[in-house]
Amino acid sequence: MNRQFGTRLDPAGVAIDQRDYYTSRSGEVTPIEPVLMLAREAHKTRRVSVASGSEYRHVVHTLELIGARSYFEVIVTPIDVERGKPAPDMFLLAAERLRVLPERCLVVEDSPLGIEAARLAGMHSALVRTLRPERATLLTKEI
Repeated sequence: MNRQFGTRLDPAGVAIDQRDYYTSRSGEVTPIEPVLMLAREAHKTRRVSVASGSEYRHVVHTLELIGARSYFEVIVTPIDVERGKPAPDMFLLAAERLRVLPERCLVVEDSPLGIEAARLAGMHSALVRTLRPERATLLTKEI
């Protein structure tokens, strides 16, 4: 970020501020209903995971807040891999832990970096575009 924007921010300080901000606003978390519905239905017949750039404890806390923790058998976070998105590492590890071939996976993502990571992993993907969670749409993108 410093290189991209020509700043001199302390990375550790930014990470602490980000965690503090998340913690202060975590009570405001609401699910993106189409994604929650997809996870709820998928977990009935398939193994489902989360591969998130957030800390493990924040991922679990968020899933618990929206009543979705039981849908996800595997959770992969940056601590589990050497490279984050857009590298495919998180998605490939999630597939490995689920014992599912990458080409049999569907990644539901909210960022172009995540879609690129899915492509590099050889997985199908769906991009979630939303300005407000209640108006979310799923856009599929085949690889």
